[in-house]
Amino acid sequence: MSVTKLLIVCVAALVLSASQVRAQESYKLHEGTIGGAQFAVAEPATWNGTLVLVAHGLRAADAPIVHGFNPDYKGYRYVIQDGWMIAATSYRRNGVIISDAVTDLDNLLGHVTKEFGTPKRVLVDGSSMGGIIGTLMAERSLKTYHGVLAKGAALGMSDSRTPFKLTYTPQLPLLFLSNQDEVAQVRRYAEKVDNDSIAPVVWKIERDGHVNINAREHEAALRALDRWVGTGEVERNAEATMPNPPAISKAVFRNGGAHGSVTEVTSDFGNINTDFIMADLEKIGIDRRDTFTVKSGSNSVSVVLGTDYGDVSRGEWVAFISWEGMLRIARNFDNAAEGLGCKTGDSISIMAIDR
Repeated sequence: MSVTKLLIVCVAALVLSASQVRAQESYKLHEGTIGGAQFAVAEPATWNGTLVLVAHGLRAADAPIVHGFNPDYKGYRYVIQDGWMIAATSYRRNGVIISDAVTDLDNLLGHVTKEFGTPKRVLVDGSSMGGIIGTLMAERSLKTYHGVLAKGAALGMSDSRTPFKLTYTPQLPLLFLSNQDEVAQVRRYAEKVDNDSIAPVVWKIERDGHVNINAREHEAALRALDRWVGTGEVERNAEATMPNPPAISKAVFRNGGAHGSVTEVTSDFGNINTDFIMADLEKIGIDRRDTFTVKSGSNSVSVVLGTDYGDVSRGEWVAFISWEGMLRIARNFDNAAEGLGCKTGDSISIMAIDR
């Protein structure tokens, strides 16, 4: 490598490091346990009084109890820098938990209030099962909460341990953000809301999948909800889709397969994000619904290329192109990284299965 190229690489590394340092200097992370639930609170350098409570989606009943919160996720990074506080809970148990999850979020709000002061505004940010949890909270007439963002809300879920019923009477601003193949469910909810309630807003993402929403779309919806709470105004027919720039292939092709890297293992579900793009799969003959081989080290598994986790049965392997335009490898209700024995930075390869 020439001296000039070496200097460019070093400067780029320094810029990236400085950016990461600035992001981390914008908050302090507090962690602990409340009533058996793990929690994390990202306290901004200067809190503006807005608090976001994160309601996560369904996790396998036998998975570890972890809050799984990443404050450096880009959907939260910039609002934290703007002074928002973000807090997340694991809930007291995994599996289907809705009514008790509401209590766990109430407990987290009580902890934040005790430790940091009373928030001026409390928003709930729910995904999948967290979306129905948030919807249930919006239907309660409580002055302590001010608005709910429900992403990919799984409104058909029920909780046998602590049964509940949706009443279609939201008392708070409720913004549904759903992918195009799931939006009908939340639109039906909105149509059932009576005139004495606050009419929810439905924003559609022009992309298939379940909570297949990128960080910019997520942040924009959070900010829109915050404005709605503050001003009473919201755009009901927003262009919610914000496409990512085209992904660039980094794959190396040899012996009929594509070779790349694990870019991230998610802390909550053990999903494997890679640097493969759809064009890489097409180049080696892998198409939608095909089963192909994934290898990392001495381990290999057969994976179905689908659109979301529900395309396979419980415990089976599935892959799809995420909102980032990159290949994600997962197991339905199981930990993919543990199953494949890989971690961030490991080499990974894919190969079509002869048909």
